[in-house]
Amino acid sequence: MPSFKDFEKIADLLEEQSRTLPQSQREVALRRAISTIYYGVFWELRNRLKHRGYKIRKRQPHSTIVGVLEKINPKASKLFLQLKGLREIADYQQDSEIDLDLFKSSKLLAKLILKEV
Repeated sequence: MPSFKDFEKIADLLEEQSRTLPQSQREVALRRAISTIYYGVFWELRNRLKHRGYKIRKRQPHSTIVGVLEKINPKASKLFLQLKGLREIADYQQDSEIDLDLFKSSKLLAKLILKEV
Protein backbone atom coordinates (compact mmCIF):
# COMPACT_ATOMS: atom_id res chain seq x y z
CA MET A 1 0.00 0.00 0.00
CA PRO A 2 1.50 3.37 -1.00
CA SER A 3 2.37 5.78 1.80
CA PHE A 4 2.10 9.56 1.87
CA LYS A 5 5.82 9.75 1.05
CA ASP A 6 5.14 7.91 -2.24
CA PHE A 7 2.46 10.42 -3.22
CA GLU A 8 4.62 13.32 -2.07
CA LYS A 9 7.49 12.13 -4.24
CA ILE A 10 5.27 12.11 -7.33
CA ALA A 11 3.85 15.55 -6.46
CA ASP A 12 7.36 16.94 -6.04
CA LEU A 13 8.39 15.45 -9.40
CA LEU A 14 5.39 17.09 -11.05
CA GLU A 15 6.26 20.45 -9.49
CA GLU A 16 9.91 20.12 -10.47
CA GLN A 17 9.08 19.17 -14.06
CA SER A 18 6.54 21.98 -14.30
CA ARG A 19 9.35 24.56 -14.07
CA THR A 20 10.47 23.78 -17.62
CA LEU A 21 7.01 23.59 -19.17
CA PRO A 22 5.02 26.29 -20.96
CA GLN A 23 2.61 28.14 -18.63
CA SER A 24 -0.52 26.18 -19.63
CA GLN A 25 1.22 22.85 -19.01
CA ARG A 26 2.82 24.18 -15.82
CA GLU A 27 -0.63 24.88 -14.47
CA VAL A 28 -1.78 21.36 -15.33
CA ALA A 29 1.24 19.85 -13.57
CA LEU A 30 0.66 21.97 -10.45
CA ARG A 31 -3.05 21.08 -10.40
CA ARG A 32 -2.13 17.38 -10.51
CA ALA A 33 0.54 17.89 -7.84
CA ILE A 34 -1.95 19.49 -5.43
CA SER A 35 -4.47 16.73 -6.06
CA THR A 36 -1.75 14.12 -5.52
CA ILE A 37 -0.82 15.66 -2.15
CA TYR A 38 -4.47 15.51 -1.07
CA TYR A 39 -4.85 11.87 -2.09
CA GLY A 40 -1.60 11.00 -0.35
CA VAL A 41 -2.99 12.40 2.90
CA PHE A 42 -6.34 10.70 2.28
CA TRP A 43 -4.74 7.27 1.80
CA GLU A 44 -2.41 7.77 4.77
CA LEU A 45 -5.25 8.82 7.06
CA ARG A 46 -7.44 5.98 5.89
CA ASN A 47 -4.68 3.48 6.67
CA ARG A 48 -3.81 5.02 10.04
CA LEU A 49 -7.43 5.19 11.16
CA LYS A 50 -8.15 1.61 10.04
CA HIS A 51 -5.05 0.48 11.93
CA ARG A 52 -6.48 2.17 15.05
CA GLY A 53 -9.73 0.26 14.67
CA TYR A 54 -11.94 2.83 12.97
CA LYS A 55 -14.20 1.56 10.23
CA ILE A 56 -13.85 3.65 7.08
CA ARG A 57 -16.84 3.11 4.85
CA LYS A 58 -16.22 2.23 1.23
CA ARG A 59 -19.07 4.52 0.31
CA GLN A 60 -18.16 8.16 1.02
CA PRO A 61 -14.78 7.46 2.61
CA HIS A 62 -13.75 11.12 2.49
CA SER A 63 -16.66 12.26 4.64
CA THR A 64 -16.17 9.25 6.94
CA ILE A 65 -12.58 10.33 7.55
CA VAL A 66 -13.72 13.89 8.27
CA GLY A 67 -16.28 12.53 10.75
CA VAL A 68 -13.72 10.39 12.56
CA LEU A 69 -11.25 13.26 12.69
CA GLU A 70 -13.92 15.59 14.08
CA LYS A 71 -14.31 13.20 17.00
CA ILE A 72 -10.66 12.43 17.71
CA ASN A 73 -8.88 15.60 16.57
CA PRO A 74 -11.00 18.58 15.48
CA LYS A 75 -7.88 20.55 14.49
CA ALA A 76 -6.83 17.80 12.06
CA SER A 77 -10.36 17.67 10.68
CA LYS A 78 -10.31 21.41 9.99
CA LEU A 79 -6.90 21.18 8.31
CA PHE A 80 -8.03 18.21 6.21
CA LEU A 81 -11.07 20.16 5.03
CA GLN A 82 -8.78 23.06 4.08
CA LEU A 83 -6.59 20.69 2.07
CA LYS A 84 -9.67 19.19 0.45
CA GLY A 85 -10.71 22.72 -0.52
CA LEU A 86 -7.35 23.28 -2.24
CA ARG A 87 -7.75 19.99 -4.07
CA GLU A 88 -11.23 20.99 -5.21
CA ILE A 89 -9.86 24.31 -6.51
CA ALA A 90 -7.12 22.45 -8.37
CA ASP A 91 -9.48 19.82 -9.78
CA TYR A 92 -12.61 21.82 -10.55
CA GLN A 93 -12.11 25.58 -10.63
CA GLN A 94 -10.88 26.33 -14.09
CA ASP A 95 -10.73 30.10 -13.49
CA SER A 96 -8.63 29.86 -10.33
CA GLU A 97 -4.95 30.68 -10.59
CA ILE A 98 -2.83 27.71 -9.65
CA ASP A 99 0.73 28.55 -8.73
CA LEU A 100 3.71 27.37 -6.71
CA ASP A 101 2.41 29.07 -3.55
CA LEU A 102 -0.80 27.04 -3.68
CA PHE A 103 1.22 23.85 -4.09
CA LYS A 104 3.43 24.81 -1.13
CA SER A 105 0.31 25.52 0.94
CA SER A 106 -1.04 22.06 0.15
CA LYS A 107 2.24 20.45 1.25
CA LEU A 108 2.29 22.45 4.49
CA LEU A 109 -1.29 21.47 5.30
CA ALA A 110 -0.46 17.83 4.57
CA LYS A 111 2.48 17.86 6.98
CA LEU A 112 0.39 19.53 9.69
CA ILE A 113 -2.43 17.02 9.30
CA LEU A 114 -0.16 14.00 9.46
CA LYS A 115 1.64 15.44 12.49
CA GLU A 116 -1.72 15.72 14.27
CA VAL A 117 -3.00 12.22 13.56
